[in-house]
Amino acid sequence: MDPSTICLSVFVALISMVAMFRIYKMNSFRMGVASDRSQTMCNACHAITPRAEANCLRCGKPLRTV
Repeated sequence: MDPSTICLSVFVALISMVAMFRIYKMNSFRMGVASDRSQTMCNACHAITPRAEANCLRCGKPLRTV
């Protein structure tokens, strides 16, 4: 193999690794944003309630699960 082919192969490999890293970071950011939703709104009284609760803290009605 001549040196230009080796350099091109290394360059393509590096570009591929950078692209895969960016895709990984983008997907991990999306997962983090989706898991940060810690509150929900009650459909009956429109009170903000923690997502961990099964019922609204103000009116006691069950929260809708999505």
